[in-house]
Amino acid sequence: MKKWLPVLALFAGCGSFISCKSASVTTAKPVTQLQKPSNPAAEPHLKLQPTTRAAPLPAVSDDRVDPFDRYLAMEKVHRREAEVTRFAAACKIDLDDSKPLYAQRPGEVWNIVRDLSRAKDDQETDFYGTVAVRHEADRILIEQWGMELDTGDFYRLMYCLDKEEIRIVESTSWKLADFGNNVSDSDWGYEVQWKSSTGGKFGVVSRRFVDADERPIAPPKLDNETQKELQEESVGAKTWRDLRFPKELLE
Repeated sequence: MKKWLPVLALFAGCGSFISCKSASVTTAKPVTQLQKPSNPAAEPHLKLQPTTRAAPLPAVSDDRVDPFDRYLAMEKVHRREAEVTRFAAACKIDLDDSKPLYAQRPGEVWNIVRDLSRAKDDQETDFYGTVAVRHEADRILIEQWGMELDTGDFYRLMYCLDKEEIRIVESTSWKLADFGNNVSDSDWGYEVQWKSSTGGKFGVVSRRFVDADERPIAPPKLDNETQKELQEESVGAKTWRDLRFPKELLE
């Protein structure tokens, strides 16, 4: 688990989003490169708005679709996950009227692309990330995805900004069974949402465990260190600049 959280922080704005007392990461500033586009009982959930779930996508060969591949498959057919629709509503972003700007990161460099139809085709290592940014007036909605294949870690980060100031953040991170150092015998995810107060301090709005399809589940059996690290997740970024995404996504 010690390896997972630093990697999560690395993808999340190069260490600026999630901070944990036992883990910190610093990396070089990402370089923007233009790419030619191509063809809980113990942790009760504290009132995220209920959503109507879309029908599940067809399963792949082992009857299991990881969360990142599910997202990319839905992007290709222009569908949206219910959780993103719910978060967009809280951010006051109309998904039908706001056109997303995309980038994908096969390594250290963010590549600007028209869409995510070729995401992962340029994958260089076990690490990969994508980001979609929507604008409406002074508000910005960011949906960032990433993965670490050798450990079976996947995550989605969503940010709501007003005048480039981060107001709401939601993190969902998954560990899939039979991968790397997952100490559980089943797939599980951990979802946390934070909201900033008038003074700019972030407080936890909700937290819960979910399965690979984001349905609420009972807390899995985890060691004390893993539970402690999950509880210590916090928001480090305050502004768009802190996230260190390509400036083209702000236009």
